[in-house]
Amino acid sequence: MSLTIRVIKDFDELLPLGEGWDSVVSSMEYPMPFITHSYVYLALKYLCRDKKLHVITAWDGEKLIGILPLYRSSYRMVKVFNFSCLQSLNDCSNVICSLRDLDRVLTAVKKHLDDISATWELLLLYKFPTAYKTVEALTVKLADRNMYAITKTTDDSYYIDMKGSFDEYFRGLNKKFRDNRRNMNNKMSREGKVEFEVITKYDAVSLDSFFAIEDTGWKGEGANSIKLRKQVEYYNELSRALSEKKHLLLAVLKVGGEPIAAIYGFLFNGIFYLSKIAVNYAYPGHKQFSPGQAILYRLIKYCFDEKLKRFDFYGPFYSYEAHWTRNINEKKTILVFNGRRAAVKSCVILKKSSDLLKAIFCKTAVDQKVPHPAR
Repeated sequence: MSLTIRVIKDFDELLPLGEGWDSVVSSMEYPMPFITHSYVYLALKYLCRDKKLHVITAWDGEKLIGILPLYRSSYRMVKVFNFSCLQSLNDCSNVICSLRDLDRVLTAVKKHLDDISATWELLLLYKFPTAYKTVEALTVKLADRNMYAITKTTDDSYYIDMKGSFDEYFRGLNKKFRDNRRNMNNKMSREGKVEFEVITKYDAVSLDSFFAIEDTGWKGEGANSIKLRKQVEYYNELSRALSEKKHLLLAVLKVGGEPIAAIYGFLFNGIFYLSKIAVNYAYPGHKQFSPGQAILYRLIKYCFDEKLKRFDFYGPFYSYEAHWTRNINEKKTILVFNGRRAAVKSCVILKKSSDLLKAIFCKTAVDQKVPHPAR
């Protein structure tokens, strides 16, 4: 029996789907916190404009079995569907359904995209981990005379498999790095009492401290810190929702009672996902102690001690992460063109652009000479 597609276009319709949505996430072979209902709903609510939503839901009778949360936008007159707006948060994406239902869901999604072909020219699906087995299915399914897909590796990420003990893991790291880390820890201890705290319940004071640390140094100067009112509201509400489901983890490192670093992340299915790391650049000894590496040392040890399965940096790549692991998650960004005319138009308009799509789109589509649709 074919599936029924229902499109959600406003937040009032999206909110009641929570229980069914998270049931679909739980049925997945590779669930992630970034595709849970609370996470997606709050990101859309705070970071997207209403009436731009196009959340595709697939139903088997009255049972929700698949979701593709899209957001309508445009780049230089190209009509685009994004995987919601979540790429701005450096998160991973996936089609929300179990692998056993994937073919049926993608068949229904493909028919829907054909039916509304006049409303879009480019579909961008960001950061799909290749290990999750949906990238190939998407590129095969979303290809025929009317549309076709290409992929580009983007924002791969490091992860640590937490097998054995922390001591065994740490001994396997580069000796120079290990010695340097021990020396830094000793210097901090001589400066004052070193305290490491892990907070798993919503705490407004701790979050405000995290925001303040985020706003020091290069993050504050580069407008990358969490300081806009809407961003603060988003992280506060997200933290409340995560705390209720026991998915929140905030780590804080103090020396002599003063916070010098903090990490905001998620606990989900035995995996810790590092979302943001903040260093107090206003602290006089930050260069001497490398607070970011110091708090990572303690948090990784904590995750080993708690018997977690994985510590996931999840991207983008930063050079400091390579000190801790060489394991890499490969991710793909998928570009689906609504016919060759749309691809050519996109190439022409975006070729000289300096925005997000120049790196993703132009190098992939122009340099590789966009192929003709399958005939």
